Amino acid sequence: MLTSALAALLAVGAPSAPAPASKVQDWETVVTDDGAGSLTFRAMTFEENKGADTLVLSLDRLPGQCDQILVSLAVVGAEEHGLPGGLLSPNYLGEMQVDKRAPRRFDYRFLTDPSFDNVILVQLTHWDGDDNLFREVRNGSKWRFRFDMDGEVHSWRFSLMGVSAVLEQTYQACTAHNDPGSGEEVPAQAKLESKYRM
Repeated sequence: MLTSALAALLAVGAPSAPAPASKVQDWETVVTDDGAGSLTFRAMTFEENKGADTLVLSLDRLPGQCDQILVSLAVVGAEEHGLPGGLLSPNYLGEMQVDKRAPRRFDYRFLTDPSFDNVILVQLTHWDGDDNLFREVRNGSKWRFRFDMDGEVHSWRFSLMGVSAVLEQTYQACTAHNDPGSGEEVPAQAKLESKYRM
């Protein structure tokens, strides 16, 4: 399944496949493992305008920090990106907007993984109006991101249909993992099959 393979790739350095996905409208949830015992409870969707590259938006929760949501985007290229593996850029500025609400600026950096020479991960490190972003996201229908890279403007658009449900699912899975008395366990992680290597 391409979605599961991409989810594993997007957990930077991940040699393991995610647990089975749960899909709600345009979003799905997966549990990824980076191979060093670090789990990520992920909600993810794909960019609406399909091109040569696959664009993925991920909203992650980490064990012990279930109330915090980390935002990242990834470009999974049809070809190698030509950048050195292990690259971590300085911070740059971008702009995002949920529906017709006021745009907000964000800081981001990009990085590459030595294991995947066709994936560039974009991590959001800070954004304006932290307190109400996810309220807007839960009640919105489209989420747009704009980046100015090398003088060229890139605009990505993602559907928010189903995001509220998957954010609740990742929260429940994360808190269940943190509570050893809950009786729930994260499914065992399987090895990523070689046919999914990109």
